Amino acid sequence: HYAQSLLFNRAAVGVVQQLRTDVMDAALRQPLSEFDTQPVGQVISRVTNDTEVIRDLYVTVVATVLRSAALVGAMLVAMFSLDWRMALVAIMIFPVVLVVMVIYQRYSTPSVRRVRAYLADINDGFNEIINGMSVIQQFRQQARFGERMGEARRSHY
Repeated sequence: HYAQSLLFNRAAVGVVQQLRTDVMDAALRQPLSEFDTQPVGQVISRVTNDTEVIRDLYVTVVATVLRSAALVGAMLVAMFSLDWRMALVAIMIFPVVLVVMVIYQRYSTPSVRRVRAYLADINDGFNEIINGMSVIQQFRQQARFGERMGEARRSHY
Protein backbone atom coordinates (compact mmCIF):
# COMPACT_ATOMS: atom_id res chain seq x y z
CA HIS A 1 0.00 0.00 0.00
CA TYR A 2 2.86 2.40 0.82
CA ALA A 3 4.63 1.77 -2.48
CA GLN A 4 1.40 2.31 -4.38
CA SER A 5 0.78 5.62 -2.57
CA LEU A 6 4.33 6.72 -3.26
CA LEU A 7 4.00 5.85 -6.95
CA PHE A 8 0.69 7.69 -7.39
CA ASN A 9 2.00 10.68 -5.43
CA ARG A 10 5.08 10.93 -7.62
CA ALA A 11 2.98 10.68 -10.78
CA ALA A 12 0.55 13.30 -9.46
CA VAL A 13 3.30 15.77 -8.60
CA GLY A 14 4.79 15.38 -12.08
CA VAL A 15 1.44 15.89 -13.77
CA VAL A 16 0.63 18.95 -11.63
CA GLN A 17 4.04 20.52 -12.29
CA GLN A 18 3.63 20.08 -16.03
CA LEU A 19 0.05 21.32 -15.92
CA ARG A 20 0.99 24.46 -13.97
CA THR A 21 3.82 25.15 -16.41
CA ASP A 22 1.45 24.76 -19.37
CA VAL A 23 -1.16 27.00 -17.74
CA MET A 24 1.44 29.65 -16.95
CA ASP A 25 2.69 29.56 -20.56
CA ALA A 26 -0.89 29.93 -21.78
CA ALA A 27 -1.52 32.82 -19.37
CA LEU A 28 1.59 34.63 -20.59
CA ARG A 29 0.31 34.42 -24.17
CA GLN A 30 -3.01 36.09 -23.28
CA PRO A 31 -3.56 39.72 -24.23
CA LEU A 32 -3.50 42.23 -21.38
CA SER A 33 -7.18 42.96 -21.94
CA GLU A 34 -7.97 39.43 -20.73
CA PHE A 35 -6.76 40.39 -17.26
CA ASP A 36 -9.12 43.37 -17.17
CA THR A 37 -12.11 41.05 -16.98
CA GLN A 38 -10.50 38.35 -14.82
CA PRO A 39 -8.82 39.55 -11.62
CA VAL A 40 -5.31 38.21 -11.08
CA GLY A 41 -6.25 36.67 -7.73
CA GLN A 42 -9.04 34.72 -9.39
CA VAL A 43 -6.70 33.39 -12.08
CA ILE A 44 -4.11 32.37 -9.48
CA SER A 45 -6.79 30.76 -7.34
CA ARG A 46 -8.20 28.84 -10.26
CA VAL A 47 -4.78 27.54 -11.34
CA THR A 48 -3.79 26.57 -7.81
CA ASN A 49 -7.09 24.99 -6.76
CA ASP A 50 -7.74 23.19 -10.04
CA THR A 51 -4.28 21.67 -10.18
CA GLU A 52 -4.59 20.55 -6.55
CA VAL A 53 -7.87 18.85 -7.43
CA ILE A 54 -6.09 17.01 -10.23
CA ARG A 55 -3.31 15.98 -7.84
CA ASP A 56 -5.91 14.67 -5.40
CA LEU A 57 -7.56 12.82 -8.26
CA TYR A 58 -4.35 10.97 -9.03
CA VAL A 59 -3.39 10.31 -5.42
CA THR A 60 -6.72 9.24 -3.99
CA VAL A 61 -9.34 8.58 -6.63
CA VAL A 62 -7.31 6.60 -9.17
CA ALA A 63 -5.65 4.49 -6.47
CA THR A 64 -8.98 3.83 -4.76
CA VAL A 65 -10.71 2.93 -8.03
CA LEU A 66 -8.00 0.45 -8.98
CA ARG A 67 -7.94 -1.10 -5.52
CA SER A 68 -11.75 -1.29 -5.38
CA ALA A 69 -12.00 -2.80 -8.87
CA ALA A 70 -9.59 -5.57 -7.89
CA LEU A 71 -11.56 -6.19 -4.69
CA VAL A 72 -14.91 -6.29 -6.51
CA GLY A 73 -13.50 -8.66 -9.11
CA ALA A 74 -12.21 -11.01 -6.42
CA MET A 75 -15.54 -10.86 -4.58
CA LEU A 76 -17.47 -11.64 -7.76
CA VAL A 77 -15.30 -14.68 -8.43
CA ALA A 78 -15.83 -15.87 -4.86
CA MET A 79 -19.59 -15.23 -4.96
CA PHE A 80 -20.10 -17.04 -8.26
CA SER A 81 -18.01 -19.97 -7.08
CA LEU A 82 -20.10 -20.28 -3.89
CA ASP A 83 -23.63 -19.71 -5.23
CA TRP A 84 -24.24 -18.25 -8.66
CA ARG A 85 -27.93 -17.46 -7.98
CA MET A 86 -27.12 -15.34 -4.92
CA ALA A 87 -24.34 -13.66 -6.91
CA LEU A 88 -26.87 -12.64 -9.58
CA VAL A 89 -29.15 -11.17 -6.91
CA ALA A 90 -26.22 -9.21 -5.47
CA ILE A 91 -25.26 -7.92 -8.92
CA MET A 92 -28.78 -6.56 -9.45
CA ILE A 93 -28.06 -3.99 -6.71
CA PHE A 94 -25.37 -2.27 -8.81
CA PRO A 95 -27.79 -0.30 -11.06
CA VAL A 96 -29.51 1.14 -7.96
CA VAL A 97 -26.15 2.24 -6.57
CA LEU A 98 -25.23 3.83 -9.90
CA VAL A 99 -28.51 5.76 -10.01
CA VAL A 100 -27.91 7.07 -6.48
CA MET A 101 -24.39 8.14 -7.46
CA VAL A 102 -25.62 10.00 -10.56
CA ILE A 103 -28.32 11.79 -8.55
CA TYR A 104 -25.80 12.76 -5.87
CA GLN A 105 -23.41 14.11 -8.50
CA ARG A 106 -26.16 16.12 -10.16
CA TYR A 107 -27.09 17.82 -6.88
CA SER A 108 -23.57 18.24 -5.47
CA THR A 109 -21.90 19.71 -8.57
CA PRO A 110 -23.54 23.17 -8.27
CA SER A 111 -22.53 23.35 -4.60
CA VAL A 112 -18.94 22.45 -5.40
CA ARG A 113 -18.85 25.08 -8.14
CA ARG A 114 -20.21 27.73 -5.75
CA VAL A 115 -17.53 26.86 -3.18
CA ARG A 116 -14.83 27.16 -5.83
CA ALA A 117 -16.21 30.52 -6.93
CA TYR A 118 -16.18 31.72 -3.30
CA LEU A 119 -12.57 30.58 -2.94
CA ALA A 120 -11.63 32.47 -6.08
CA ASP A 121 -13.33 35.60 -4.70
CA ILE A 122 -11.48 35.26 -1.39
CA ASN A 123 -8.13 34.83 -3.12
CA ASP A 124 -8.89 37.75 -5.41
CA GLY A 125 -9.71 39.88 -2.38
CA PHE A 126 -6.48 38.89 -0.63
CA ASN A 127 -4.50 39.71 -3.75
CA GLU A 128 -6.21 43.08 -4.12
CA ILE A 129 -5.63 43.94 -0.45
CA ILE A 130 -1.98 42.89 -0.49
CA ASN A 131 -1.28 44.82 -3.69
CA GLY A 132 -2.98 47.92 -2.31
CA MET A 133 -1.84 47.63 1.31
CA SER A 134 0.04 50.94 1.35
CA VAL A 135 -3.00 52.83 0.04
CA ILE A 136 -5.32 51.03 2.47
CA GLN A 137 -3.07 51.96 5.39
CA GLN A 138 -2.63 55.57 4.24
CA PHE A 139 -6.38 56.06 4.20
CA ARG A 140 -6.88 53.98 7.39
CA GLN A 141 -9.29 51.57 5.69
CA GLN A 142 -8.01 48.37 7.36
CA ALA A 143 -11.27 47.79 9.25
CA ARG A 144 -13.40 48.19 6.13
CA PHE A 145 -11.30 45.78 4.09
CA GLY A 146 -11.11 43.38 7.02
CA GLU A 147 -14.90 43.31 7.18
CA ARG A 148 -15.09 42.80 3.42
CA MET A 149 -12.81 39.76 3.67
CA GLY A 150 -14.82 38.53 6.66
CA GLU A 151 -17.99 38.63 4.56
CA ALA A 152 -16.26 36.67 1.79
CA ARG A 153 -15.07 34.05 4.29
CA ARG A 154 -18.53 33.74 5.86
CA SER A 155 -20.14 33.26 2.44
CA HIS A 156 -17.61 30.51 1.73
CA TYR A 157 -18.37 28.59 4.91
